[in-house]
Amino acid sequence: MLGVDFSPDAVRRWKTDGLPATFGDASDPEFVTGLPVRKAKWIISAIPDPNTGVTHHDSRHALLQALEDIGYEGKIAVATHRIEENEELKLAGAHLIFHPYYDAAYRAIELLHSDEDGGIEDYEVEEQRAL
Repeated sequence: MLGVDFSPDAVRRWKTDGLPATFGDASDPEFVTGLPVRKAKWIISAIPDPNTGVTHHDSRHALLQALEDIGYEGKIAVATHRIEENEELKLAGAHLIFHPYYDAAYRAIELLHSDEDGGIEDYEVEEQRAL
C-alpha cells in the first residue's frame, strides 16, 4: 500500500500515523511512471474533481492513460460524483467506480437496518475508521 497526495499536510499526517505515503500529482505521467505500481493488484483513485491536477485536465483520465502507457495490468478504481461519467470512466480503463456520497448513504442504510435487528447498539465511529 502507498498513499499519494497532492497535499503535503495529508502526506505528513499519513506518515505520522505510520502509513507509507508520498507527495505527488497522480495526473502527471512522469510521476506515475516512477511509482512502484506494476505488481499492485488494485490502484484506487479518490480524485473526484476533473480539474484538480497540474494539467487542468481530468486527473482521473490522465492517471488511467498513464497506467495504460506503463503497461499496468491490475485493476483500477476511481471516484466520481456524477453517475453520467460511469461509462466514460469504464471505457478509459476503470474497473470499479466509487460514488462517495451514494456509497456512504448506502452504508448508513445498512447500519440503520442493522439497528432494527439490534446489531448497532455498540457501534462506534472509531470502529468504522479502522475499516
